[in-house]
This record gives sequence, structure tokens and C-alpha cells, in this order.
Amino acid sequence: MKLNFTKEHETCFTVSAQKDNVTRNFTFAKPFDVSNDGSLITFTDKQGKKIKELPPAHFSEISINNTTFPSPKETVKALAGIINFKSGGGAYPPTPPAYNKWQPHPDWWDIKKIFDNDTDPNKRFIMLLIDTVDSITLKQSADFANANAYYKTSDEATYNGDATHNWNPAKDKPCAEGYTTRYVIVYSTDKNVACYLPSTMPFLLYIYFGNKSNITLLGGQNLKSLRAFDCSDDVTADPLSMYAFTSPGVSYSTSPHFEYIKIPNGITKIPDSCFLSFYKLRNENLIIPDSVTSAGNYSFQNCISLTKIPKYFSVSNGGGTYSGCFNISEIIIPNGTTNFPTTSTSLYGLKRVYMPKSLGTQFSPGTSYPYLNEYAVEKGFVLKGTGVSLSTYGTIISLTSHINFLNNLGDTGGVALQIVFGATILSYLNARPDGAAAIAAATNNGYTIS
Repeated sequence: MKLNFTKEHETCFTVSAQKDNVTRNFTFAKPFDVSNDGSLITFTDKQGKKIKELPPAHFSEISINNTTFPSPKETVKALAGIINFKSGGGAYPPTPPAYNKWQPHPDWWDIKKIFDNDTDPNKRFIMLLIDTVDSITLKQSADFANANAYYKTSDEATYNGDATHNWNPAKDKPCAEGYTTRYVIVYSTDKNVACYLPSTMPFLLYIYFGNKSNITLLGGQNLKSLRAFDCSDDVTADPLSMYAFTSPGVSYSTSPHFEYIKIPNGITKIPDSCFLSFYKLRNENLIIPDSVTSAGNYSFQNCISLTKIPKYFSVSNGGGTYSGCFNISEIIIPNGTTNFPTTSTSLYGLKRVYMPKSLGTQFSPGTSYPYLNEYAVEKGFVLKGTGVSLSTYGTIISLTSHINFLNNLGDTGGVALQIVFGATILSYLNARPDGAAAIAAATNNGYTIS
């Protein structure tokens, strides 16, 4: 039998099993586990119940993403490096590769390429539209405030100022999704672009800014057809421009098809409710520049396609920033981060947490994390404050995770700190030789364990 493991996204894998020229595919959230030394593959059901354990030698070939290693055992060892969370030891987890990067539909006009190939030095942005109306008023369709704007359309019309344009459907580009696309390029001699994202345009698919433009975005709520907002690296934006995406007081997605955004440089905050219920927005398709230092209340609420926190902001998160993001299962806090994400208490799908020693803040797993099973700290981690509770409150956390945590704690420097596991967990730890040794090591570092 041959096995091929294909990593689709984070902990989601497709396992392809081939026997006697018959292939069966199974896609699960990690329906297996492997040993770090490559000696065993454990298959489980969706509830994590063990079904079968097999050595690599049982299979004639094992591959990962269709790549084979010198032996099935070496392949399993490589697989362990992908799926197994590395607890403790000071080794920092690598950034996982990107999957499911958004791409424009191949049947659309390639507006980014069209824009880049345009030789007019005054080009500012381009819009991809659906064929839902026969004519448009150019200035109104772009909601473009610059008085000296001029335009070019996909059906080869040019205008030196505002005009009503009647589309030539014969020049549209058909799409297999059942509509045709067209575009408008907007030019201005002024690189400072004030643009209202057209909230009255149910036919805007994709918008791209470029050519060193400095944009101010306004309006825009209720962008029902918009799928992507993009810009070149040299585009900057007014710090308040992201308010164009906000949907105050709305509890459902006002942009149900939105899949991709590259936030321009210059934005400093993701405001309240900015991406509220953007169900299709994935981590790979949310590009946040270094200029963004904070996120507001409920800014990513109900973004159910996010599987990790998009960014650890140097200032703070607002209340409920990730509320309803049930698929965020792992927090790997970047080295140098000094504050634990304050809104992570609503991450009900959280399974793993890794904290660098730069953090040193209290972390108390409890009922807000019903699936949390693994947490680790970098070697030398020292808790801040007078104590921390690590009792489980119904959370099932592996004893090995507790032991790794204790073994990697740094010296408190004479500050009296207390770690509370609770009587039950403490008894389990003391019953294991490595657990008792870890408690003794933490005690020597200045912690009181109870």
C-alpha cells in the first residue's frame, strides 16, 4: 500500500491511500499522529480515538506532498516535523507555509497586469466590474473626488473627464461563473487620491491601487460583491482609511464574498467591526503592514476562516477582537512580543499556545479554552506578577505539557511567584518521576507550586 500526505491548511490533511491501483482519499483535521523518531503511525477517527497503529515498514511507499524520502521511516520523521507541535526546549516554531493563497478568477480581466503595463504616469487605480448595468457615470462609479480625473474602459473608450459610459457587451470577458467582466482605469495628475469605496455599486468585484498613490478611503460599507482589495507596495493610505470597511451595528456579513485584502502602508489601526463576519477571509489573504499597531473592538469577529491570529499588535487589541473565530486553534506568539492577546479568551477552538520569554505574562487556561491541550514556553520564561493559576477548570491539558512548562521556566531572581495547578493535577505530576523533577526544578527557580 502507498500513502501520500498532503497538507491542505494548518492541521488539515488529505491522506491518499493506494492499494491494488485503487486510490481512496480522506480529508480530515489530522486523522493521524506520528512518532518523532519515525517508528510509528497512529490512525485515529474524527474524535481522536485510536483506530490502528502501524510501522512505516507496513507500507511500500510513503510520501508528503508527493515527495518521497530515502525510506518510509524518514518520511514519517519529516511528517512529524510538520504536524507535531514542538513543546519547550527553547526551539522556536517555524512559520508555517502559506496555503490557499487567493488568486483572481482565471476568466476575469487581469486588471493588475493591465494596470502595471499601462504607461500613463498618472494611473491611480483600476476596478473590475460585473456586467449588471448597461451604463455608468464614471465619476460616480468610482466615487472619485479628484476633479482632474480621466478614464479608460475595457471596451476601449477614453474620457478626459466625467461622462456617462454605455458598455459594449461584445467587449466583455465571459466568466464560467455565469457573468462577464469589464474594467475602468482611473487617472489623475494628483497622486493624492480621495476615493469613496462605492457602497452603491453591487457590481464591483476587485479594486487595485498603484503608482505611488496616497489614498484616502471613505464610505464603502455594504460592499456586497467585492472580493478583493489590493495595492502595490508603494501605495500609502491615510491612517483612518480602514474605516471605509466598517459596519457599525451590523451583526451579519456586509461583504459576504470578500476574500483578499492587502492593507496599504500608513494604516495604524484596524477599527471596530472592520472585518465583521468576513466569513471567507483567510490568514494567507490578509496582508497587514508593520504600520498597523492595534485592532479595535470586534474587528475580526466571526471571521471563521481564520486559523491563527493575524498579527500580534504592539499596542493592544480591543474587546472581542477575535470573538467567534472558532477555527483559530493555535497561538504561536512571535519572539519579542510583550503582551498576550487580551481577547483570546473567546477562542473556543484554541488547542495550542507557545509563549516566548519576552512575554512573561500570566496565562490561565480555563473554561474559555475547552480544547486546549498543549502549551509551552521558551527556555528562560519568567512569569510576571505574583502568581498564575494553571488549574484546568475542565480543560484537558496533557501532563507532558505541564512538565515542559515547568522545565523551561527561568529563575525568578528572588521574586516570590506562585503557580497553582490544583490538588488533582499536582498529585498526577508528583506521581511521575519527570513531573516531580520538574516541580523541584521550578521550586529551585523561586516558584511555589501548589
